[in-house]
Amino acid sequence: MRRNLPFFLRNLPSPTMTRFRRARLIWRLLILAGLLLFLAGGTLSAVIAVQARCNQELFANQAAETLRKILGRNIVRRLEYTVFKLEQRTHRFMHYRPGRVNPRVVERLRQPLKDSPPPAADAGQGPPPSIEPLIESPPFPDEGRWQPLAAAHPGLWLTKIRPNAEESAYYVDLVAIDLRKLKLTYVPGTEVTDNPALSSIPAEARSSIIAVFNGGFRTEDKPFPGQRIAGIQYRPLAADKGSIVFAGASVDICRWNATEEARYSAADIRQNLPLLLDQGSVGEPLLQFLKQKRLDFPTYRSGLGLSADRRWLIFGIGARLEPIDLATAFRLASCRNAVHLDQNHGNVFFELLTENQSQPKFLAIEAALHRATDRKVLLGSNRDFFYVSCVK
Repeated sequence: MRRNLPFFLRNLPSPTMTRFRRARLIWRLLILAGLLLFLAGGTLSAVIAVQARCNQELFANQAAETLRKILGRNIVRRLEYTVFKLEQRTHRFMHYRPGRVNPRVVERLRQPLKDSPPPAADAGQGPPPSIEPLIESPPFPDEGRWQPLAAAHPGLWLTKIRPNAEESAYYVDLVAIDLRKLKLTYVPGTEVTDNPALSSIPAEARSSIIAVFNGGFRTEDKPFPGQRIAGIQYRPLAADKGSIVFAGASVDICRWNATEEARYSAADIRQNLPLLLDQGSVGEPLLQFLKQKRLDFPTYRSGLGLSADRRWLIFGIGARLEPIDLATAFRLASCRNAVHLDQNHGNVFFELLTENQSQPKFLAIEAALHRATDRKVLLGSNRDFFYVSCVK
């Protein structure tokens, strides 16, 4: 009689079923439920990855972070990598728009970056030199020409540059920060310091604040980046790591070694991954590291570079970028050294700030520069970030 039943009823426990058969069935059902849960979680994380990639709101990023805690960061990272790579191939098949490169610019990129003397005290008040575009055709309006970012803040300039001829529809926003007029300050957040006083913009600085942008890769990602803040070393400083150095009013970006340690023994340090751009050359150790970690897929990325004359800090941000694209953009802007800050939709932002009676309020520059998904940078953030203010 039981042979004529469907298989899912045929194997149900009966009064005559032995304890061994009942236990085996329970284990099979648990394994099946686990597999279904894993597949459902993987599918959901893939959907969320696409949503985050397509510039959706904070929900997608929070859900993705929750899945990382449930399934593990490595599993979600592999799923995101697969989804992003598949999307890249599909996009290139559907919207392939190769551009014609400028051979003169290509030849200049192959040459070593020339040294530039420090700017004179009476140097001009204008923007950095214009950037000759890498892609000649199709043309892009005002590419490489610096425009004032905000009329009230003449120390900020904005331009766009396309670093990849195979993806000529995509560009990097570059923001030039004049270090003679503006000051960059680092806020480490509670993830490293566990100190609420080091997790937000101080109240006394809010009247001079201009802009805020994201920090580096998370400190929980191994290898841990070194951190030294106000004389306290929260994470050990490691050799050969890309380092942002705050020595008084000056800012430097360098590869950490014994010489830099002796020079900046009392400075604040935020180490990150190996340099994205090292002495004008693309940082191969960083590219290999990101490839091994499956973090080299096209996505939102941001970075910070220092011009050869040390007058300009260049912040770069863009969508559908691989690490080599970000490095090329900084090299086109004549940066000597540059660091890769962070990646993915929910982790990168650059916004202007203004102050009202109660607290600073975010003002987006434009959608391409990306709106912050976490407004807690004003009130207390676990993640680190930077802010730009006027020199008093």
